[in-house]
Amino acid sequence: MNHPLFSGFIREVIEDNEILAVYHYGSSVARGDFRDIDLCIISYNDEQSAFFDRFLHYSGSYAAMGQIPLDITLFSLLPLYIKIQLIIEQVNDISAMLYRYFCSGLAGDELIILEKLSEHCLSPELCEKIRHMKGFRNILVHGYESLNDTLVYNNIFYGRADIYQFMEEVEDCIKKFKLTDTGFLVSLFQT
Repeated sequence: MNHPLFSGFIREVIEDNEILAVYHYGSSVARGDFRDIDLCIISYNDEQSAFFDRFLHYSGSYAAMGQIPLDITLFSLLPLYIKIQLIIEQVNDISAMLYRYFCSGLAGDELIILEKLSEHCLSPELCEKIRHMKGFRNILVHGYESLNDTLVYNNIFYGRADIYQFMEEVEDCIKKFKLTDTGFLVSLFQT
């Protein structure tokens, strides 16, 4: 797809692992600053349930600042939990962009965003899955005691289909409502 906002919906294969990548316009989305493009990647290996051990823990400036390095090598050094958190945040950001287009404003409550999107462009089933993703993201961010590798693995293993469903429904929405012109971007960032 060649839409400038969602052109990062790509699927690649790198080193026999499935890669899911989502681009978005970063935290500067509310300001309409298109220079700040982030890349979020997560790799899966279904055959190894203990694959968490393969990831090095990286506590450098990228993780501390909440920014995602554009270099795949550096990104691979981030802890897996942070990668998952960042992917869920990308879903939230894209949902907020769609809400702003369809509802002409900013929502104060994230649940309102999902409710309105289920009326306009996303299935109610998917909106419920996104709500659960947000709950899991909160577990990751706050490091609750219930956080363990099994919980994270199960959320990745079963939740990745939800990410793909989200990508497909957003792509369908873009096609259905003909959001492939720059007017969509202009309407997103009008104040």
